[in-house]
Amino acid sequence: MITINVMKAIEMMVFDLDGTLVRSLDDLTASVNHTLGSFGLPPLRPEMVRTFVGDGTLMLIRRSLKAVGQEDGELEMQAYKRFKEYYTAHCLDKTCLYPGVEETLEHFRGKVLAVSTNKPHGFARQILEGLGAAQLFADIMGDGNSPHLKPHPWALQYLMEKHRVEPSRTVMVGDGPNDILCARNAGTLCCAVGYGTTDAAVLRGMKPDFFCETFSELKSLFL
Repeated sequence: MITINVMKAIEMMVFDLDGTLVRSLDDLTASVNHTLGSFGLPPLRPEMVRTFVGDGTLMLIRRSLKAVGQEDGELEMQAYKRFKEYYTAHCLDKTCLYPGVEETLEHFRGKVLAVSTNKPHGFARQILEGLGAAQLFADIMGDGNSPHLKPHPWALQYLMEKHRVEPSRTVMVGDGPNDILCARNAGTLCCAVGYGTTDAAVLRGMKPDFFCETFSELKSLFL
């Protein structure tokens, strides 16, 4: 991990969504618990739901059901459909941009800015549009318009090819192990953020190229 204060020149910044750009745990937890309750199942604490985030919405539901003792495949698909219906109507109840996100993205407006999330693409766009930030990104990649989820490098490779940017000039910014691994699989730089859904010590232990405690710190790391 780079520890000296040397700013890195880059051309493209690709951001994770949940836990990086937006604080969404409250709405995810409410939607999970609504889904569980509709099947007569007990609710989960936010602290537990937090550990289930990062590998896509279907995996979130699968892990939530397993946590309450349910591993039936048919129930899983019914619950997934119910979750999506509820989350569509409630994904912006409490979800918000993290402090410093809007001004920092404006600071980097001369770069190619993109989103790569394991969340369904439709939800990602709905949330960013609802928060007035979608227009800041050249691309919003997610489950549905990317055939593979992180840590698979497909989305990063697609974005680099589309925008003709070299891996050495591309950085993946995210709050989860999948973001670091995705960057490594694609040969790009990676910057972990310590305020999201993954314990900061876990991320530091993976030795990302850069690490920041706040989103605004990106302005002192990249130029």
